[in-house]
Amino acid sequence: MAIFRGRGDSDDGVHVAGDSNQINTGRIGGDMTQSNTIGRAPVSPALAAARAEFARLRTAMDAHEGELSAADRAAARRWLARIGRELGQPRPDSQQLADDADALSTRVATVAGLVTIAQAFVTSVQGLFS
Repeated sequence: MAIFRGRGDSDDGVHVAGDSNQINTGRIGGDMTQSNTIGRAPVSPALAAARAEFARLRTAMDAHEGELSAADRAAARRWLARIGRELGQPRPDSQQLADDADALSTRVATVAGLVTIAQAFVTSVQGLFS
């Protein structure tokens, strides 16, 4: 029997395949197979877009964090961690994400390289409300 597990960052679920003895009282032509597939619900396009924008925002934060004050940098890192945990949930709380994204945007507002990307992330989070 083989067990295949989806990667942690995918929505492939778990696939189990194998063979066993089967007793049948009727006529069977060829091989008999049985497949069971258990998987997660597919990720909505809006959630996938929010996760992609968040990844862009994290990358930009790494590149520009030296332009923030120490207090803003520490606060922005806390908001990023909080948002990351929420986005990692199968069904993130849209209102919580919106509030956290607004708070993060306030902290990075002094860095031009982060403002546009933060705004794109806020827009993608707003897409979760529809």
